[in-house]
Amino acid sequence: MNLRFVEAFYWVVSLKSVSRAAEKLFITQSAMSSRIAALEEELGVLLLDRRDKQFRLTVAGMRFHNHAQLQRKRRYTLADLAALDLLTFQRGSQPHVGLIDLFRGAGIELKRVHTISSISAMVQLVEGGFGVATLPLAAVQRLAQRLPLKPLKCEAELPPLPIHASYRDDPSSEVARGVVDAVADFVGASAAHRKKR
Repeated sequence: MNLRFVEAFYWVVSLKSVSRAAEKLFITQSAMSSRIAALEEELGVLLLDRRDKQFRLTVAGMRFHNHAQLQRKRRYTLADLAALDLLTFQRGSQPHVGLIDLFRGAGIELKRVHTISSISAMVQLVEGGFGVATLPLAAVQRLAQRLPLKPLKCEAELPPLPIHASYRDDPSSEVARGVVDAVADFVGASAAHRKKR
């Protein structure tokens, strides 16, 4: 996703005018309209209602505007995040339970939590402006190298994801031990947290 298109959309909505947004970004009104149309085509939804001369956002446009605004903030409170659509892993999983417990402990009610079992599906929804995903930081950092994703700074942190590995300690377990060591090194786990069975 081209961040110039997201910026164009953000200013069109903020200023409630394509022409004023074009002036703000020092481009022509035609170029601004082209950026918005390209963003809509990429997302596969209409963001602006163009049926009459009044400026109106579609429902998808309102959601995407929340997404565009979210990226502009520096640090988020739990209350800020509770007002958004949050995406996390399947119901009952450690990330899901950790998210619910974090907000419950702060006395904040979560309005919309969507449970999804696929990192890929969560990334596509975030790219489409649907909400904020609770993804492992290592995954976000790698995906951000090729996608317009970034980790958001928050006043609180989710509990870290535990890693469990078990294998039989015999002559054929050298490969398994190598894989466990490589994963532990990748996520920065210490040898004290590794268990063998």
